[in-house]
Amino acid sequence: EGGRRRFYPIVMTSLTTILALVPLLFFGGIGVELQVPLALSIIGGLTLGTLVSLLFIPVMYYFIARKK
Repeated sequence: EGGRRRFYPIVMTSLTTILALVPLLFFGGIGVELQVPLALSIIGGLTLGTLVSLLFIPVMYYFIARKK
């Protein structure tokens, strides 16, 4: 139940942040080459964090509840 309620807020927050950082990867300008590694690490971290919070944690709760 909690996973279903939190799905859209987690996805929307992650997607808006990731999509806001994508222009840094494709467009040039003063100082952009210094911010590209930061944008890549934030995008990767958000992607991994979203997958963990939407897939890994509910599966772990399922296995823990099944043992009891």
